[in-house]
Amino acid sequence: MATTRKDDKYEVVYLPPNFKIRVALFVYLLWFTGSLAGMAGVVLPRALPCSFLWLLADAPPSPVLVGRHVFSLITLSQVHDIYSFTVGLYLIGTLAFLAHSLPSLRFFRPRLSHLRAVFLVLSTTISTLIFLPLLTSFLFTSYLLLPLFPSLSSASPLPTLNLTQEWSTGTLLLATFYHLFYPYVPAHNTFRHALDRAIATWETGSKADALAVIHYDFALPLLVRLSVLIGFPAFVAVSAWQLGASRGEMQFVAMCRIVYGATTGVVVGTVVERKARRLARRWVTGLREREYLLERRLRNFDGGVAEGQ
Repeated sequence: MATTRKDDKYEVVYLPPNFKIRVALFVYLLWFTGSLAGMAGVVLPRALPCSFLWLLADAPPSPVLVGRHVFSLITLSQVHDIYSFTVGLYLIGTLAFLAHSLPSLRFFRPRLSHLRAVFLVLSTTISTLIFLPLLTSFLFTSYLLLPLFPSLSSASPLPTLNLTQEWSTGTLLLATFYHLFYPYVPAHNTFRHALDRAIATWETGSKADALAVIHYDFALPLLVRLSVLIGFPAFVAVSAWQLGASRGEMQFVAMCRIVYGATTGVVVGTVVERKARRLARRWVTGLREREYLLERRLRNFDGGVAEGQ
């Protein structure tokens, strides 16, 4: 069987009527939808505590009350109710999820003791629901916000970290990445392979093995890499700042901006260079085959020994 290439250099496609007007209308609606979503993100958090969240606070155990109690144990300052609602909702959802899944965790089999079961649940919860959002937000702040915005605080040149806001930002970033970009992650990626294996193991009924895969094969390696990405440039920045002539706060912030910005440039440049080289190689191969390849022929291999051997 032989398949020959087409001699056509172009193909006529259908162009709908009023194409330019349709494209312009689509771009305008896209801009209008984005502007409306941005306004809603700014206005709704200020209106929610007065309407929606206050109503939820009257019915215990509500997420707002639970979040307020948690923040009262951590800080004495008043925290916005949107953060209390988020933390309380996650805590209630986690407890409900554990209560629903606890009978099927198989923690009472001989090879898994009660102490190890409790350690596995606690360590997985802490690593995935606390440290992973925090380090994700720290990474976002260090590599994007710090180099782009020189002054993050009006009172002091040093950037201030609010753990509540950082955790909320990290949770939002992880949720956005999972819903928008996770399907496009290659299947051979280490973290996607571990997460897919944990989901498949959880669906088959082995809850303890799924938690072990999430903790040891997904959460811990990811936390180590995030810590290295955050800590190594910080170590370089602190070392360069200590060796400098002036050791003021402005010099320290400037050094952090330079180091993290340079690291971002190197990483982005490396990724773009690899993608561009791969696309160029694919384009050259396709162009060469289009011009010089005459046919592709499939031959059956009978497994015999070639003549003369």
